[in-house]
This record gives sequence, structure tokens and C-alpha cells, in this order.
Amino acid sequence: KSVESLSRLMEDDVPCVRVSGCKASAEILAEFWVAIPIADIRTLLNHIIAKHACDTKSAAVRAEAVKAVTSLLAEEKTHAVLRPLLPSMGNLINDKTERVRVAVVDMLLVIKKLRGIKYYNVCPAKSLLARLADEGRGRNNPTGPVARGLSNLLSNSFFPSGSKKTLTDVINRTMRLLSDSPQAAVTFYRNASSQLSVNSICKLTAVLMKCLCYFIVEEKKVRGEDETDLSLVFDDEAIDCKKHASTALMATVCESISILSDT
Repeated sequence: KSVESLSRLMEDDVPCVRVSGCKASAEILAEFWVAIPIADIRTLLNHIIAKHACDTKSAAVRAEAVKAVTSLLAEEKTHAVLRPLLPSMGNLINDKTERVRVAVVDMLLVIKKLRGIKYYNVCPAKSLLARLADEGRGRNNPTGPVARGLSNLLSNSFFPSGSKKTLTDVINRTMRLLSDSPQAAVTFYRNASSQLSVNSICKLTAVLMKCLCYFIVEEKKVRGEDETDLSLVFDDEAIDCKKHASTALMATVCESISILSDT
């Protein structure tokens, strides 16, 4: 009877009632997961994930569905059931309403900390980069909650850290992202101050400067001009920049350096 009552709440015509029913269902599932029959669990999850997450009439209902799943992920016992269902919610990263996108980013940040579930299996990396790029366009806020959250989620992709990461690793990763997703990279750099330490920002700026100098030196060589002074700026590790060289990339690197210098 409890499941039937919750189902009726989640099917109500009034959005705020559906929101309350979704929230209550998540709280009950989290508290009594092991005591609830699996059939009832799937009935409630079907309402939350298959119906509420796709509710076309209310952004509040969609956002609450994502929040409900996020709260359930705090309980490890739910992971085996939720894992195959999560990818169906990945498209909400492109929801037209910001509050829904924020809820999805928050969910992905929680998933990032979990073992056994990868956030990029829920929402592919290409989709995340495209969303980050879109957050820097039009009426979207390039330093808003969605952009900041995505920058946090993808920070290791833009600036890999760890004792085993060499300058070459950082250069290759940085150049590949600047080449493949220039707008996403620019949006990330606009949020760098909230994601990276001052030391990391300085290192990243230095990497970009090395690559820019490399591009300029190569251009001078083609023109037969003297490049001696600039050649002193970079070392042999920067040679991997060559395969990424292009005028458009040079422009993006310059813009990125300018943004990082202002952070």
C-alpha cells in the first residue's frame, strides 16, 4: 500500500506534488532499501528515472528526479541496481533549464568519487565537453554553476596532475583538448581560479607559453627569420606541439593565456 500511495503521488497532475512524491520515495528507498521487495524498488525507480526524469511539463520534477538518484547513490547498496539505469539520465546534461543541468553535474561529481561507477559511462566525455563549450556561448553563463561544476569534473582532463605526469604529458593533453574542443577549453580556463591552485595555473600558463613560442619559432623558420631568442624559451619536450600546430590553435592558445593571466 505504501508503494501504491507513493506511486499515486508521483503520478499527480500537480508538479509540486510529484516533486514531493519523488523526494519521499527516494528517502524511503535509501532508508529501507534492504527491506523493500525488489519489485517495489523497481516500480519506484521506474517512476523516478523513466517518468520523472523525462517529465516534459515541469523542470522542477526533472531536477528532483536527478536529486533523488543522487541521494540514493550515497548508499552503496543501491549501486548494483542503479548502475545500468544511470546512462538513461545522461542526456539531461543538455536540458534547456539550468537547474536541471546543475542537478546532473552535481550527480556526476558524486559519481566521480564512487568506485565501480564511472561518470563518463553515464554521460560520455564528448557530451560533457560539448556542454562545457555551450555554457560559454549565447545567454549561458561561462562562470555559472554548470560551467564551474563541469570544470571541476573535467579538471584532470585539462590539467593532469600526479607525480608520474611529465611536462610532455601536460603539453600533449592540453594541445589535444585545445585542438578538439577549443571553446570548452576557453570556458574551463575562465573557471580555472576556482578549480586549480595558483601554482597549477602558473604551470599551465607556462605550458601554453612554451607551446606558443614553439609555434612562433616554427613559423619564423619557415620565413627564414632569426628565432634564436625565442628558441631559448622551450626545451625538447615541447616538440610534441608540432603535430597540433595551426593558426586557429595559436589564436586559442593566445586567448587562453590572456584569460589565465586575468584569473
